[in-house]
Amino acid sequence: VDSAVEKVNSAVASGVTDRDLSEAFQFALLDKAEMMHRVNLDPPGTCLAIVEVLKKLKREQFFASFKESILRDTLRDFRSSRAVDCDATEFYAYAEAFAAFTSLEVVPVPASIKT
Repeated sequence: VDSAVEKVNSAVASGVTDRDLSEAFQFALLDKAEMMHRVNLDPPGTCLAIVEVLKKLKREQFFASFKESILRDTLRDFRSSRAVDCDATEFYAYAEAFAAFTSLEVVPVPASIKT
């Protein structure tokens, strides 16, 4: 994770915009194909490392706004009505991201329990 943080911070220092950074992290966290790739690894992977890299970025303002955006989208997705027999992969990436934010204490546990 530390080498990934160094690479991301180096990219940030060389002029990567917040928008580009946001799009890259949203893709890594929420893209269905990326999520399915992590799940099909042996052993299955999670997005914990992605969230850990996010936490260690030297752009606190970016992290705060990205976190709010992801959590807003996640909670909106959780509230969507679905058929009981729906495809669970539709919301699995959001659930995994929310769990990673909670696990790394970005979202306080009491708040995640309320959700």
